[in-house]
Amino acid sequence: MVSDNLARLREITENLPKFPPKLFDCGGKAGHVMDAGSSVATHLYTSPETSAALWNSPAGTEFPEHAHGQTEFLIVITGSMELRIDGKVQTLRRADCTRLDPDTLHDASFSEDCLYYAITIPECDSWPSPPE
Repeated sequence: MVSDNLARLREITENLPKFPPKLFDCGGKAGHVMDAGSSVATHLYTSPETSAALWNSPAGTEFPEHAHGQTEFLIVITGSMELRIDGKVQTLRRADCTRLDPDTLHDASFSEDCLYYAITIPECDSWPSPPE
């Protein structure tokens, strides 16, 4: 019974929508093109235990619904974002922080330019690679 439940959980989480693929990844920066707009992430730190990146999402950018296999923390530096989780909208502004549990479906939109930190535990391999 437990192994059946674990197998079903694995199947569900493996089929969650993933973050849009990288358009480029070089020099410690990665670019992602969304259905609306684009975002650039700058590598800050990577270890097997964590990843940290500085994201720049211009006004008009919309992240599609997706999930990460890691715990994710978002900390807004400037601007704002609207984060949607389970149909509920949370507006994050300068100095606001939120935590997303692993495999939480979410999307985000940006009505103004937004600079923010994103930190995952453990490492997120879809984020920018360290500069060479």
